[in-house]
Amino acid sequence: MQHTRVRIAIAVITMLMALAAMPAHAGEGYFYQGFHGFSASFYLVGGQYTIYVNARLPTSAFNTNAQPCVFGGVFERVSPNPDSMTLGPGAAITTGVQYAIKPTVTLPAGLYQVKITTLTTCSWNFDITSTGQTTTGISQVQMLKKTPSGPAMATTASLSDTVQFYVSYRSKNSQPKVSGTLQIINGGQVVQSFPVRDAYLGRCNVFIVELYWEPTDAKYLGTNIAKMIVKIGEEEFTSTGEFTLTR
Repeated sequence: MQHTRVRIAIAVITMLMALAAMPAHAGEGYFYQGFHGFSASFYLVGGQYTIYVNARLPTSAFNTNAQPCVFGGVFERVSPNPDSMTLGPGAAITTGVQYAIKPTVTLPAGLYQVKITTLTTCSWNFDITSTGQTTTGISQVQMLKKTPSGPAMATTASLSDTVQFYVSYRSKNSQPKVSGTLQIINGGQVVQSFPVRDAYLGRCNVFIVELYWEPTDAKYLGTNIAKMIVKIGEEEFTSTGEFTLTR
């Protein structure tokens, strides 16, 4: 079946972030750390997860007078059905005292966010990892684009942007046989297809494609859909994400 082909090329591997070709396992997880305010968003496949949060007095390199530090934040589901969990003791942390939680929770698929308050001065870690009780699945398609401060999740890209489309995935098997295709859809028509690459991003297995636009793609300005059709073992999954292309 023939489709109108957009002149979108897969860039030579100048990835916006480090990716390994051979995932070590088929789990799902995100890890962040720092000693100040922070915010990050990510999609979860859904299922059972262990959340580990730790906050403690910074090392002498950052706190030579061993003054009490402050830690606070929130882990929240943005969509669907917003919900949140408070992080932090709500009081100063001093020498010999630290804040730590490690609950196991069941979370639906969706967009999540961890936000550490700008008043935070403690050294902190946030870790969320899927457990062995979760099933095979994929997240919603996400788009990343390069910004002055680094790669960022986005829903809009200009013709001058280089972007990555990816989904995180999880499998009951440690090294499943995987394959897949990314489709770019405009006006209800598939205008181009690309094979996905299996990679490892942070603590997540991902299917990913990096694209750059050409001037002739201006006829596709407006709303488009990125659709991934992937196979993990013998199971097939489909995920979509909407994005806007601008000049």
